Amino acid sequence: MEGVTVVQHPLVQHKLTLLRESSRSTKSFRELCRELGILMCYEVTRDLPLDLVEIETPMARMMAPTIAGKKLVFVPILRAGMALAEGMLELVPSARVAHIGLYRDPDTLVAVEYFFKAPVDVAERQVIVIAPVVATANTAVAAVDRLKERGARDIRYVCNACVVFILTCPCGPRPSTIISMTTPSSFRVLAMRATGLMERGERRSFKARLPALLPKVLVLVLPVVSLAVAPAAAQTRATLSAVVIGVSVSIWPAIVADQKGLFMEEGLDFDLINSGSSARSLQQVAAGSAPIGSSSMVDSIRAIGGGANVKIFLNSLAVGTHSLVAAKNIKSVRDLKGKRVMTGGQGDITNLWWYAVAKHFGLAPSRDVELLFSGSTTARTAALLGGAIDASVLSTPQSFKAIEDGFTDLGPVAPYLGEFPMMIWHVNANWARANEKTLAAFVRAHNKAVRYMSDPAHKREVAEILAKASGTAIEDALKTWDLCMQIGAFVPAGRSLRRRYCAPAMPCSNPETSSRPQCRPPRTTIVTSWMRW
Repeated sequence: MEGVTVVQHPLVQHKLTLLRESSRSTKSFRELCRELGILMCYEVTRDLPLDLVEIETPMARMMAPTIAGKKLVFVPILRAGMALAEGMLELVPSARVAHIGLYRDPDTLVAVEYFFKAPVDVAERQVIVIAPVVATANTAVAAVDRLKERGARDIRYVCNACVVFILTCPCGPRPSTIISMTTPSSFRVLAMRATGLMERGERRSFKARLPALLPKVLVLVLPVVSLAVAPAAAQTRATLSAVVIGVSVSIWPAIVADQKGLFMEEGLDFDLINSGSSARSLQQVAAGSAPIGSSSMVDSIRAIGGGANVKIFLNSLAVGTHSLVAAKNIKSVRDLKGKRVMTGGQGDITNLWWYAVAKHFGLAPSRDVELLFSGSTTARTAALLGGAIDASVLSTPQSFKAIEDGFTDLGPVAPYLGEFPMMIWHVNANWARANEKTLAAFVRAHNKAVRYMSDPAHKREVAEILAKASGTAIEDALKTWDLCMQIGAFVPAGRSLRRRYCAPAMPCSNPETSSRPQCRPPRTTIVTSWMRW
């Protein structure tokens, strides 16, 4: 079909089959989506224009190809597109990210927008919209239409599966290119995703909702049907989705609680959604696309001070374990002058740490270096190992791996900023008022996990859980456990002091030359008890 590219690569088809299995766990489903995102990124960027630039190699100067024009913009449709986007960002960590929040009205099937944020220069960039499935195409059309309103011209749409009948209908604006893993020609579906690739939150409850959905199906001819249905007992559990920056030490207790079945014991069907940055986690929770999320304390204070409808209810990581790790030829912080340094974002805690470290060693934090941003430790680690940057602020256990590979350890960064809590859990305030029992169940399971992982008898087991979840070596995870226990990184009761925190000074527009005092967000009272709304 014109304009639709079906990816037939054996690895893609193999992983797609694994993704469809009804017995696939949420964790495995998410990992497969990330892997498919990487593979699909190769296909969707296959024909990017190139420019020739002159570079210096160890042998001689030469003309070499580089991608022409401005960086790409990835646009995951919240929330389901985030898993694929995570894999694509690993491959292109410097890409910009826009977000479109859309949900399908259950009665009219019309796509309803609840969130939209895109770079101001999106019209000048190639846009890649990311979603798992195109069924009615209402969401796809609404997303592309919204981007075109902002001036976007070159739009590509990436999905796991699409319905040929819908895509051939003249139902509205379409992207110039659609990249799909499957296009089953015999599908004729009005309202339901029936390729076995339903969103993670829908797979378990699909069977219970099937009778209500059937009247909305015009014709259903399925060459392959894979309905992922949870056991009957699981259908009585409350579903709780949490938006996190990525899988790292900052959410270690939640990972342990999930793997040890502590959430299930509390009647929760828990699901992690990777956002790629602390700010995006807060945005999604404030917008209501997820009930809870993990974020840095400084981002949370800024959001609350700006009127975001979120509350802090639980301590996740009381002390930062991050280090400044540099390329092998860098031997000191001062050697970074004129080099490329990457942090999590302009307002991210890792950026504040970098400012504190740089100033301590006499560097202008953003003028003496080329300062780049990428939201997650995983993406920053990949950029450092790949030679795209010269230094970055990394959390454990990824920092251990880089140091073992010969990269330079320039030391921990948290002491340069002073005492300040690192990571917390936040909640949409409206959701919290209506779901106190569910939130209390999360707190109980989380605190059980902290007590479990703090027992030296469980050190090896919980280290293996972190190593498997984050893709790091068990030796690095064991070192991370030792460090966390030494500095008291996790609070057994999940509380931080009930006090009035004021975030550290934020960089002004030109902090090296500005005579104005450093900008500070409003002083904010943090309620750390989940019962106080």
